[in-house]
Amino acid sequence: MTEAKRRLQKSEAAYAKKKAAQDIVTAARVAEQKAAARALRAAKREAAS
Repeated sequence: MTEAKRRLQKSEAAYAKKKAAQDIVTAARVAEQKAAARALRAAKREAAS
């Protein structure tokens, strides 16, 4: 029983670590997309004036 419990904890820790890394990647992508949208709006404003 303790072996199964230990494996479960280990697997939960690995999952949490993976999820944290994925969240960081997702946040970076979102930030990149926001920056691109901001730059596009600025370029359109510049072209319009």
